[in-house]
This record gives sequence, structure tokens and C-alpha cells, in this order.
Amino acid sequence: MIDPSGALRDDDEQPRRGERQPNRPLADEVPKIVDGVELIGEYRDSGFKETPYLARRSDGQVIQLSKLLYSVAENIDGRRSVSQIARDVTQKQDRNVSPDNVAFLVTSKLVPLGVAVLDGSPRPRLKRFDPMLALKFKTAVVPAPAVQVVAGIFRPLFWPPVVIAVLAALVGLDIWVFFTHGIAQGFRELLLHPTTMLIVMALIIVSAGFHECGHATACRYGGAKPGVIGAGIYIVWPAFYSDVTDAYRLGKGGRLRTDLGGVYFNVVFMLVVAGGYFLTHFEPLLILVFAQHLEIAHQFLPFLRLDGYYVVADLTGVPDLFGRIKPILAHLVLRRPADRRVAELKPWVRRVVTGWVM
Repeated sequence: MIDPSGALRDDDEQPRRGERQPNRPLADEVPKIVDGVELIGEYRDSGFKETPYLARRSDGQVIQLSKLLYSVAENIDGRRSVSQIARDVTQKQDRNVSPDNVAFLVTSKLVPLGVAVLDGSPRPRLKRFDPMLALKFKTAVVPAPAVQVVAGIFRPLFWPPVVIAVLAALVGLDIWVFFTHGIAQGFRELLLHPTTMLIVMALIIVSAGFHECGHATACRYGGAKPGVIGAGIYIVWPAFYSDVTDAYRLGKGGRLRTDLGGVYFNVVFMLVVAGGYFLTHFEPLLILVFAQHLEIAHQFLPFLRLDGYYVVADLTGVPDLFGRIKPILAHLVLRRPADRRVAELKPWVRRVVTGWVM
């Protein structure tokens, strides 16, 4: 399953920061970007009326910033004072931004969010987004550098001619397996030789890991850097995950490719298994073709935090769909005024997300 870090709004509730006693006026203060923070840029093809901008904190959390807030952060270089930043932001934004405005944004927004820091100001305890139905007890299994090497090896699988050939081969394989040869003999062999079930189960586990390689490879193919591949507990059962947080920097097409990369690698795995069958005529291998189709159908469920959920999220450009359920139901059922989390969406996105909720 995909495990991108969730995105926080810049005006989400944050822990209270410690009191600071400045020794000089805030206009003369020189803010600094916290070590490890990366300003990603515009969240392309978003479903919001006002396009948000993205930054990644030192703890890996991706947060959303308004255009003005991002512009302030972009002008913080550890040398310019608040008043100088205000002047530069005014020129770039074509609006009057005073030093007091910048001081407020830095102290009340960027510092609590963990993006910027002021000398003498204690760093706040950062709040991580804890999304609904998220993977728990995560642990890295394959480090990011190794994942990037593997993704580089498999990258040619996403060349368009290769994708077309793979999908065409899948159609031919399915016609042969399900309408000509069948899989009944494979099930009979499992009943007659139960130990072969161990082979089938081991290959299913391998396919789950290969699925995550698909997400990572698609992420790298689009120009982003995949993170670790690991394991955790999803609701009650164990699951692999791939950290493709960096895919947020991609456009809609790149993000959707990343979402679908896992099931695409399930298809590749089917073809490899079919090749093994034609070499060995080991009938239980064809059961894996059937099992992979079931897994693909399972992954496309849009109501769990699986691949289908992220496809809907990236089609609409709304990072956290589950966070919209409560305000949408409150608006539709209780007839309350539309919450900001609903009103900020584009009209067509709002209709799609409402349909997903209902």
C-alpha cells in the first residue's frame, strides 16, 4: 500500500509555542529555515479554489501553505531581516505586506509549523498528521537508497511501449487461463499436495513486496524520489508499504502513475508466473494469476486507504479525503453551513468528494 505522509493545512491547530522575550524589535529579527525543511512548491492540479503550496518538514511531514505564507518562507535565507523579507514579498506578491504582517506569519504560523525558527525562540513540539485508517506500527525494511536503486532497475517497465505490451499480454493470458485452460487442476493439486500451499503463499508474499516496488518505481519514473519500503499493521492485518511522499511534487499524471504502479507490477508478476508455468507446467502457479486479480480488485476499493483511495484523491487533487467526511455529512445531513474544508474545494471536486462520501 502507498504511505505518503499526510498534508496539514497551514491554519490547522498547532501546539502552543513557548513564550519568547525578544531583545530587539521583530522587524529586525532574522528568521531561519529549520534544518531539513524543503520547500517543494505549488501543489499542482489541486482540487482547491486557491492553489496551496507544499513544504516538507525535517520529520518528513508534508504541510500545505498558502501562497503568501510560502512566499514568506521562500524569502527566508538566514540573512534577511523581517523588514527586508516584507519588502521582497511585497514586490513578488504585488500586494502591500508590512514587517508586522511578516512577523505575525513567522511567529504564529511558520514557527509553530516547524518551518522557520527565530533566535531565542524554543522550537515547538511538532504535530504530525494522524490520518484516519492509516498504517500503524510501521518499520522500514528496505532503506531509501536501496529502494532507489531497485526503482532505477525496473524503471524501463514504465516506458509506454512496454506498458502497452504488458497490458496486451495480460489480456491474452486472461483469455487463455480463464476461458481455455482453467485453474481447476491447480486447486486439485493443492488438495492432493497441501505442502504446495506453502509455495503459493510464499509467492503471494513476494508479490506484495513487488507491488510496493511498483509504487516506488513509478514515483522515480515521474522524477520524484521514493523513500523506504517497510511493513506495518493496517487495521488488523500486516501489510507492506512504500513511502512515496515525494510524489506530491509531481503533477496529477505523475501522482496517478505512482498510485497505479503497484497494481501494474501485480500484472507484471502475473506474466512472470505464467512464464514459470509454461516452463514447468506446475499447475498451482496459475492460481497465483487468479489471486493477483483478487488483490488488484481489493486494492481498488476506494473506501479503505489503499490504492483506489489514492487514485480518487489524486484525481480530485484533495490529499485527505477522510478528513472531509465529517464536514460534508454535517452540511448535508444536519444542514449546517459549509465548513472551510468543504467550501475551499472547487465545485466539481466538491461534487465528486460528496459522491465518494455518500
